[in-house]
Amino acid sequence: MSLRIVETEEEPLVSAPVAAAVRQGLSSGGSAVLLVPSFAAALDAQRCFAASGIGMGVACTTPSAWVGERWEVWGDGRRIVGDAARHMMVRDVLEQAAGLEVNPGTVELLCQLVRAALPWLQVPGELDRLTPSERRLIACAQSYACELHEHDMLEECEADLSIAPLLKKAGVSMPSMVFAGFDALSRGQRELACSLASCTQVIFCCQLTGGAAAQTARQLLRELRASAAAAGVWQPSPAQGARGGVRAAASPASRLHAPRRAPELEELRRSLFVGHDADSISPTGAVGVVLPAGPLAEGRAVAQTVVRATTGEDDVVIAVADVARAWRELPRKLVLCGRDIELQADVAFDSLESGRAFLEYVQEVARLADLAASWPTEEEAGGAVKVYQGRMSWWPPRELTDFLLSAIAHVPAWRAHRLDASWRANRLLTPATVLADLMTEKKTSVSVARATRELLRGRVASAAAKLLSPFTSSKQAVAADLPAQDGVPPEDAPIGAQLFAAEAKASFSQVFAVAQDLKEIGVTADAETAGAMPLAAFAAVFTEVMRQVSVPLRIRTQSCGGRPVRLMELRMASRLAPGSADVVIACGLTSEEDPIPRDVSLAEELLDRMGIESAPDPLMQARTRFSHLVAIPRRRLVLERSLKNAASEDAYSSVMLTELLARYGIEGENDSTKFERAVRKVFGSDRSPEWTEVEVDRNVSASGEPSREAGCEIPASTGVIDPELRGLVIVPPEGVGLEQDRRPLLSASQIETYLACPYKWFSLRRLRLSDADALFSGAEMGTFAHRVLEVVHTQLFEEGADIHAPAGLQRAHELLDSEFAEHLAHQYIPINASRTQPQALIAHNTQQEGRLSALKEDLASFLDYESALFVGFVPTLFEWDFGRGDDVVEYAGARLVGTVDRVDVDEHGLAVVIDYKHRSVAGFAREYDVFDKGGHAPGEDLTLPHRVQSLIYGQVIRRAHPDVKVVAALYLCTRGVHELAGALDVNLADRVFGSLPISSQRMARLCVKPDDTFGSDGAAEGQEASCGMAGLLDACEEAIAARIERMRAGCIEANPANADACKWCPVLNCEKRLAR
Repeated sequence: MSLRIVETEEEPLVSAPVAAAVRQGLSSGGSAVLLVPSFAAALDAQRCFAASGIGMGVACTTPSAWVGERWEVWGDGRRIVGDAARHMMVRDVLEQAAGLEVNPGTVELLCQLVRAALPWLQVPGELDRLTPSERRLIACAQSYACELHEHDMLEECEADLSIAPLLKKAGVSMPSMVFAGFDALSRGQRELACSLASCTQVIFCCQLTGGAAAQTARQLLRELRASAAAAGVWQPSPAQGARGGVRAAASPASRLHAPRRAPELEELRRSLFVGHDADSISPTGAVGVVLPAGPLAEGRAVAQTVVRATTGEDDVVIAVADVARAWRELPRKLVLCGRDIELQADVAFDSLESGRAFLEYVQEVARLADLAASWPTEEEAGGAVKVYQGRMSWWPPRELTDFLLSAIAHVPAWRAHRLDASWRANRLLTPATVLADLMTEKKTSVSVARATRELLRGRVASAAAKLLSPFTSSKQAVAADLPAQDGVPPEDAPIGAQLFAAEAKASFSQVFAVAQDLKEIGVTADAETAGAMPLAAFAAVFTEVMRQVSVPLRIRTQSCGGRPVRLMELRMASRLAPGSADVVIACGLTSEEDPIPRDVSLAEELLDRMGIESAPDPLMQARTRFSHLVAIPRRRLVLERSLKNAASEDAYSSVMLTELLARYGIEGENDSTKFERAVRKVFGSDRSPEWTEVEVDRNVSASGEPSREAGCEIPASTGVIDPELRGLVIVPPEGVGLEQDRRPLLSASQIETYLACPYKWFSLRRLRLSDADALFSGAEMGTFAHRVLEVVHTQLFEEGADIHAPAGLQRAHELLDSEFAEHLAHQYIPINASRTQPQALIAHNTQQEGRLSALKEDLASFLDYESALFVGFVPTLFEWDFGRGDDVVEYAGARLVGTVDRVDVDEHGLAVVIDYKHRSVAGFAREYDVFDKGGHAPGEDLTLPHRVQSLIYGQVIRRAHPDVKVVAALYLCTRGVHELAGALDVNLADRVFGSLPISSQRMARLCVKPDDTFGSDGAAEGQEASCGMAGLLDACEEAIAARIERMRAGCIEANPANADACKWCPVLNCEKRLAR
């Protein structure tokens, strides 16, 4: 028995030497085994044997599959370890090792080492070339081997070494073994070939077809000869020469089976990577270049290239660099263009929509379950339930919302959005409440509810099975359960459902496999299993493992008929047989998508330095793969690369594309415009059409065709509506008919918003376009401050205490301390399980707790500030409501509703109306003072100020309480160093500002002269014109009435008064917007 090497220049996998070796094995032993690099190559070989009349007795498979099948029967009882189990055992070993940091990179490095070379790592040779840290890492291989064998497992490379002796010991009759189609063999596979050679005849057929592939093959021959010589199964004979290989001449029959390529493709294959002396190739149409403008145009460019360059009977291969992205973008486009697809790719689990969503779901449920177990318990508080909070960094649970919106959850989109809104509106949300919501079928779906129950029991595989169940029930159920996607045309929905169902089945199959592997080594969270891990710890481990897992997607559609388009990753496509496809489209040939590493991987470098395995040349590997890819098409090769990357920067050609284009005289060009011009000059515009990103409709469309125009409309200016629709702008209060009362029901702040911009009012107040989140913002802090100040001043009034006196001020501070704490505690008493108090102020983190402390300091300093103001005035009305129920308050032609924060009255019946504002003091006076710089000239018409809220309240108080005289309408800033602004009678400025100084410029901006009529000649015939503060209030109402009349007429056209009016406006695309 021996190892014989045969060299050939024939391209076909089943070359004349291979066929002869197989026939020899059949004649001598009745059977033969052909070992090839991939299952696709095995299938090609079987077809060739069938066509040649060699069928019975020949097995075509891969070395891994052949060893695995025989190990299950004749092995020593151990099982070949899976990726998940290996990952966990390596992780455990590294955690127990001293001096090594355990991180994903270190774990993956040791996994690569033991997977490739565990037998040789246990007795490492050259350690002097390693650093101390590298030696410690290699020492972990011995510990890993012990743990691996304790679990009755072994690595595949160990099985490669042991299978042949075990078969020989068992007396198994060994057929002749033939290796063909290999450019590289791992050390374990070389040792397998050598050990088999001690039991039977082994023939290794090496294809030396020229170029880079021949150089790689010769390197493999050197390594194989060395291994065979060391094993004593091969000795060079004089007939073989010094190299030790037999060169087989090409037979006439093999020439007949050689691929029949287009002349241009044959010339390209022979001259690629052979040097720069060859003449440039003249394009004849067999090679084309597709240059989409950017990533958004790539999908349509590739799909349309398939349609234009091929027929339904052509064998088309699309080889892509980023297979996950291609899976997302290409299949639906191809199917809707009339071409079925056959996907053959290994895709990272977390790059798939189903995989990403499932991992988010597992992680979040596990985290919430862990939090719920230690969450503070609720307690009774005055007949209500008080909720205590733990760490709230998880709120809102956005990852769960993403999961619910994914197709694997089978939750209608409207239901997922509604549940998300309820979570985001509740700052007292607890983990237990979220988990209960997930387990409620009416809030989520049957699948999610059942999966969550299983997951909380620690059964991740069972949870995956519950989510998978609808996909396996029926096609109709799958299509019905998938949430609708915006922008997806109806004809695309069944295709998308079919493709996603296939993806989900493949993804969950990997979940089942990984969960089983982990369970076999004792890693589980199932509560019914001894030694079960906590769910949170298991979820972390499971997620880490699944992020390293690839999903074998083998999906084929059957919607269009004809031969399907094969979609493959570039490396996998390069393993196809030469001349096995009519057309090959190589995509993503940019330096970003298809890079060549400058150096070998760290694992390969370590094995090389230890003398275990020679490190490969990355450039030579890339050239070999690309040479194989170029050899696949018979009729046409299309090369695709984007001119711009995702950041709209110039993309650069990959090294392989650059070298190929150099054969056509196109040198590497960094500028995308010059590169495109050079390509079009050589290949012509018909073979390099233009694909722009500007055609958004076509690029987004699954069919590549623009949307059908159903009609057109010229958008009017923002807020301009048809006259017949204007009557719907104002809707009367509930219970009041449209024609009974056309007066709008407004608040003072709504009027302010309308004055600032009518369309902003319509958007915020009428349509109520606002954030669904319960916030911790100035609005919530202002509401909190209002309530605290109300209680403090009410109690002072009832006790008869005067804040202007030291004792009264001290008492005010005491009341502030107690009420602040009590009202803060009240925030944590919800209305019910899903609703908190309106604008509840609930801190979730240290920063927000700091803002609470700052709020208390602000209110304390505000009391000090206030004690110097309003000399002789006593707070009398607090948070006074009006306009509610049967209390009809009319103002400027509208029904008014609201709350006056405070009214202070002196002994003469003079009243000061106060509105609290919890905002920054910067710019406060400029925004809230009633007049602009220089004041108001007596007798001139009033220009409405930016803020009118306190003026409106002043008029309401004036009418509701005719026994008092309103002499000031003010705004008090409760934050920072505080400020007072608004309007007041000039004669009372010294009493209102008290001991606080005020400049003459400020006096002009906020003081009202007693004789100023604001341009009014009298409210009616024979009635004197009001003046002073009364005149200001009347003039303000009169000016607002004109605006309210426009509102009642349905005028909501955007018309911002200034840039500040555009702040906080939700209409971001308004053409009249003055500020962003």
